[in-house]
Amino acid sequence: MSGNLIKNRKAILVAGQSNTFWARQFGEAPVATGELDLSIKQLGRHNQDNLVPTNAGLTNIHFQQADGVRTGYAYPLAKAIKDEIECDELLIVPCAIGGTGWSNKYWTADGTLYQDMIARIRYTVEVLGYEFVGAFWSQGESDANATFSPIWHHLLHGLISTIRTVAYNAGQPNAHTIPFVTFDMVEAWVGNDPNRRAIQNALEEVGSVVPYTGNANTTNLPANLELDTIHYDTRQLLEIGNRMFSAWQTAKTNDIPNAYATAGETIVYHRNFGQYYSNIWQALESGSSPSNARYSRLGELWRYENHGKYKFKLEWVISGKTNNIIWEQNFIPHFAVQLMSAASLISFSSGAIFGGNEQMGFNGLVFDTRRNTLIKLNSGVDWWVPLGQITRFNGGIPISNIHGVKLASEVTLSVIKS
Repeated sequence: MSGNLIKNRKAILVAGQSNTFWARQFGEAPVATGELDLSIKQLGRHNQDNLVPTNAGLTNIHFQQADGVRTGYAYPLAKAIKDEIECDELLIVPCAIGGTGWSNKYWTADGTLYQDMIARIRYTVEVLGYEFVGAFWSQGESDANATFSPIWHHLLHGLISTIRTVAYNAGQPNAHTIPFVTFDMVEAWVGNDPNRRAIQNALEEVGSVVPYTGNANTTNLPANLELDTIHYDTRQLLEIGNRMFSAWQTAKTNDIPNAYATAGETIVYHRNFGQYYSNIWQALESGSSPSNARYSRLGELWRYENHGKYKFKLEWVISGKTNNIIWEQNFIPHFAVQLMSAASLISFSSGAIFGGNEQMGFNGLVFDTRRNTLIKLNSGVDWWVPLGQITRFNGGIPISNIHGVKLASEVTLSVIKS
């Protein structure tokens, strides 16, 4: 697994939206960020994937740019980490665009920014041979609405697991312990808004839920000279960088007992025909018991990762007969799209037929909103075996159209951890 990694070349992921890089300096006094270290580079953007020096104008101790120049925490944070671990090179892998979220489809499994991040993690480990020693996340503002705030914590937890799994499958054997650090949104902007507060709580509580994570507290910062209330200014963001470094140090040893599921088979989704969701994201968590006509804990699938894979058992009932298939795949379903996830069939019941196109191969469960469902069993453009369905299909839950349409009255998904 570690054959391509090069000793003493490390990397950090810096991802999210505008508070990653959007801070502005106001006033005449320069903001000191330390002397430029030429061994700290960033992975180039816009499909170049080249190694480029960090911008001296934004990192040099002689920072004297005019008001309005943007900067972020990435370079000074990288410098502190490099000094701490004493590596030869440290690569910043930036994956952030202002105003992005799941709600506007940048961070969904089919989103451009998410896809870019996955590709850059793989490239950094598998091709360049760097080892990730940290991932830093600043996002949530764009998803502070009634649809996403109730389930945003599930998206955050799944994203953390996905980042680690991608690095692991690319060749980094210790990827499951990559420290992941967030920081709060601007508290004055959050205020008493319940949707914003729900996301703020998810950021602040991540270190007590997911192992090897932490959150940088943003209380008692220097005064904010920004006028838009949603962004931090330069002095604040550089102080947040210091606090993220401290949170990173803590996250490295934050092993949370019992966070991951123990061995066994657990039902994570069950639906009877006639039960639907009002929006696909509700399918991440619903119901109180697997015996409910509509039940889901898909948002907790990260707890069942095992050596870079997830093992599933899908059962469906047609005319009183229960069929099943068992397989493994290397992504949480709602963090993968068709041809992105590698899946391996393990077993299936006699006579079980599923899917709509025998020529498409098998990718397991994948994200696909084109057919009004959260995820489906991959079989081309159709929506066979939909989980998280929001629209009716006449007569049952669609399973297959091979040798005639087959409709189920009930579908159950279990995850198996060995």
